[in-house]
This record gives sequence, C-alpha cells and structure tokens, in this order.
Amino acid sequence: MLSLVGCAPSLPQTEVPVGDGASARSNAGSHRSVPPSARHELPDRDWQNLASQRFGFRLPLPDAGRWDEVADERWLTLVHRPTQATLRLRTWRASPRVTKEECREQVYLWRSELRPSSEPVAEGRLSAPEGFDVGVRVDLIAEGSQGRRALALAFGATVRRCYAASFETSLADVDEAEIGARLRLITEGVFDRVEVLGVEAFAQPEPEPPP
Repeated sequence: MLSLVGCAPSLPQTEVPVGDGASARSNAGSHRSVPPSARHELPDRDWQNLASQRFGFRLPLPDAGRWDEVADERWLTLVHRPTQATLRLRTWRASPRVTKEECREQVYLWRSELRPSSEPVAEGRLSAPEGFDVGVRVDLIAEGSQGRRALALAFGATVRRCYAASFETSLADVDEAEIGARLRLITEGVFDRVEVLGVEAFAQPEPEPPP
C-alpha cells in the first residue's frame, strides 16, 4: 500500500448511473452553492457510487455532485469541475498471461503524456478491482511553461484482461497539503474500491484440453 494513503472515507450509500453521455452529477448536488474556500478543493464528503454499464465499472466518488462525464470512446472519463482534475478508467483484452507491467506499458503507448521521466513519488499495490493483480504509482510530471501536474496511475492484469485508472491534477495554485489530500482520496477511496463488473468471467482460467 502507498505510504501516502491515509484513513479511508466512509462508504457511499447511493448509486448514480453514468455513461452514454450522462452527467455524473446527482440532482441534489447540482443545485448546491459552493463556498469560495471550497472551490479549489476535492473534499472528503458527499460520496456516491457511480455505475457505468457501458464501460463496466462501479466506483465511489468524493464530492460526487461536481463531476461531469466527458465523451470518450475508449475511457470512462470524469472531470471534477472545481479542480479540473481528470479521472479515467478502462479495461481491454490482452494475452492469456499478461502482466500488470505489460498493461502499464500499453497505457503509456496509448497516452504518452502519462509516461514519467523520473522515479515515482510513491508506488505500491492495491486490492481492487477484485480478481486483478494491481499496482499503483504516483508521479510529478513537468510540463514546461505550463507548470507541473500530479499523476496517480493504477494498472492491473488478470487472465486475458488489463485494467488501468489514472488521476491527473494540476499543481498550479495548490499547496502540498491539498495535493496530498487529493491523492489520498483517489488512491484509497476510489482506486482501492473500484469494481469491474463481470470480472469473474475474465478471470476464469483456460480449460484444460481433453486427454
């Protein structure tokens, strides 16, 4: 487990479907005014489970009323409006004996901007999604004149299947305490509780050939 991960937030009790262009906002959260002091925070409150039948995920989200789904053909992509932080998740078919490191490399091939150029700030293992061997690493990535961003990447493998989830957030105008809080919430509260719907089917070993 990552050393930056702290106490887990309370489990969400409600579920909001997302996918096919639907918003991740709940009706209760969409009309709530936001105090100025909270506009650049990702708070540990208002957790809800979000389910995407299209992408096959169920996951808890903090501050659930202020995430929007962004149209994407390959990734379940959610953006937290106040912080402009981005959360992406997907699974894909792979070879029977694929490793989590091979799954991570495929992510870097698809999204070269996620490939780090230095050692990770932290790395470890996660217990979710169930049935996957999952690793996670946190990196600080320089973007030239645009400053830096923090990236948390979870990557996992099971039989014939890969999984990845990334969380990106800008370091501009945010102190270290807030960055740490965001990474803790996402790494433990979301990445370590995400469910891949129907993963049991993916994890079945190949049948033995008849004698």
